[in-house]
Amino acid sequence: MTFPYYRRLSSRQKAIYRASDEVVEILLANPAKAKRSAAGVRRALQMDGNPATQRKEVARAANSLVDELCRQLAVDPVKIKVLTRRPSYAESELHGLYTFEKGKQAQITVWMRTAFLRTLLHEVIHHLDYRLLSLADSFHTEGFFKRESSLARQLLGDRKAKPKTEKKPKPKTEKKPKPGQLKLPFE
Repeated sequence: MTFPYYRRLSSRQKAIYRASDEVVEILLANPAKAKRSAAGVRRALQMDGNPATQRKEVARAANSLVDELCRQLAVDPVKIKVLTRRPSYAESELHGLYTFEKGKQAQITVWMRTAFLRTLLHEVIHHLDYRLLSLADSFHTEGFFKRESSLARQLLGDRKAKPKTEKKPKPKTEKKPKPGQLKLPFE
């Protein structure tokens, strides 16, 4: 499946999109260790008290988590920058931002007032697209979102929907018409 913007991509970009779409999972070597780091981020997000102190603690915990992910996946580290408020743009809503310049360390910027861990993981997937998968660009493909979900399941617990059990159809019982009621063949 391709998203509607696929039609506007160049041939080169379409090839990158398809390569991204083929990879649906990121497997950690030690998910339990990374899960403990994710729990540290959750604890920092729930802190009461001084907002500046909380922001610093969230940044420390987020950097620790992402450092662990990068170590396990053997990719270059990425710096995490946590800001209190996200900028607002008339044309779109920004939740997180992944940036890199050649010769410099990549950076992820996230804001406290977002779905923080999911946003952080989303930006980490952009980093992994470049550093782990060696893609020339990082598109939002179905594979991208599946990779994000696979990482989230390992860090936040197995939140997969339980498999649906098939319900057996109830045997049809012959309805007897009430006195004066017609019985139609398609009932």
